[in-house]
Amino acid sequence: MAFRVINVEGLDESFADADRYTFTDKGLLVVHTGDGRRRVYSPHGWRYVEEDSTPPEGPHGKALP
Repeated sequence: MAFRVINVEGLDESFADADRYTFTDKGLLVVHTGDGRRRVYSPHGWRYVEEDSTPPEGPHGKALP
């Protein structure tokens, strides 16, 4: 699922469906990209993560159940 990371300055960075994120017990946000890279955000570097809530579409442009 695509998502965006909004930083403390209010700027955002978008990530694709193949990318994933996790959190550590220390509050670090860890983004794993589809091409094998890893980006770590400190607890003071990011504000929130917003997931794409658009349902996936079927072959005829209709939302899948």
